Amino acid sequence: MAAGRTGILIQARMSSSRLPGKMLLPLAGIPLIDFVYNHCLTSQRADLVAVVTSESPSDDILHAHCVQQQIPVFRGPLENVLARYLAAANYYTLRSVCRVCGDSPFVAVEMIDRMIEEMHSNPYEYAIVENCIDGFMAEFIPVHTLQELASRSLTQAEEEHVTLAIRNNLHRYNALRLDMNQTGLAAKISLTIDTAADLEFCNSIAATLMSSSGRPRFHFNSLEIVAILDQLLQEESYNHAGPRVS
Repeated sequence: MAAGRTGILIQARMSSSRLPGKMLLPLAGIPLIDFVYNHCLTSQRADLVAVVTSESPSDDILHAHCVQQQIPVFRGPLENVLARYLAAANYYTLRSVCRVCGDSPFVAVEMIDRMIEEMHSNPYEYAIVENCIDGFMAEFIPVHTLQELASRSLTQAEEEHVTLAIRNNLHRYNALRLDMNQTGLAAKISLTIDTAADLEFCNSIAATLMSSSGRPRFHFNSLEIVAILDQLLQEESYNHAGPRVS
């Protein structure tokens, strides 16, 4: 695929049913969306990092926060997240997008950069990070693939989950599948924030990433997070940290 502008687009909303308002809850002393945004900014390959939220009134507060913090933010449909991504890609004149979920503070940015590099020199139609801890995963989608998806008659689930129609039919696509070989850990650990217990656990990880000045540190890779996890899981207090850790 020819090189072009690539953006990391972080999908986020405030209307989570299990943890309402989670995008503005504190991780390492700052709102979760700020943490995810600043971590994604450490990418060496992306031309843009932006938040893509919804036009729902429930996300007015998230939009206002991003504007106040000078975080690029775009609003689109609440339920049709595929249309939201495509509209954001057009607005920012992107050739391709990396999809990141706003509840994944430790997304593997080094794998995002690898995907961008691979996709800019090969004619892949899609890329995904696989066999990894939930929360490390990211996807790369050329805009022409998003357009092809949007032209179809999709189910509501396929519109909401953006790449579901691709992932259910990977054999039809020229796809790049990057294997992180974390099958064992992936069966035990999740680093996505869906509940208050998840947030507490991720805060325990983020606490070890503080700089010497006591501020959050955003430049880290998945190997560093795995090392922290190994240490935490050896401590008795995290041997039975709830349903996210078996």
